[in-house]
Amino acid sequence: MDAVEKGVTFKAYCAKNRIGKMDFALASESLKYKSVLVKVLDRADVSAEKIDVGSQGMVLVMAYELLVGTGKIRGGGAVKRKIMAVLDSLKESLEVEMKENKAKTVVDLLPAHIKLAQLLPQFLRINTLRIGALDLSHKQIMDEILVQCPGALPDKDIPNLVRILP
Repeated sequence: MDAVEKGVTFKAYCAKNRIGKMDFALASESLKYKSVLVKVLDRADVSAEKIDVGSQGMVLVMAYELLVGTGKIRGGGAVKRKIMAVLDSLKESLEVEMKENKAKTVVDLLPAHIKLAQLLPQFLRINTLRIGALDLSHKQIMDEILVQCPGALPDKDIPNLVRILP
């Protein structure tokens, strides 16, 4: 989060640093909700400096986990204790933000361009070289995709491409 704040793209950061799947998902979701989290933290008067935590990015990620994500912070330590000490203030700030914006859920607070991006279809490409090495047929793979993703449709124009509707 701090690297992105300094101007490094998230993609470039992930390419240089090996981060786990959970950390990647947590960071990308925190970035998606960053505008909402910044407003909530400002309203609650919480920052890395004020609660004596070294990284504003860490504060944003932990605020995401508590307010939008699982409701729990993975791990522990001094940073977690400091964030938990201001949890009531953060929750109150989020409630006020939602009332002011007449939002029913936190998702309603997201900017329009982010909400619209979630409605775009996704595409899945079947790598025929890989499935051949696994002794799987194209039909077996396609059947499994259709079972796992009921909204999936094989693309008529591009072979080995599946369109997944939201």
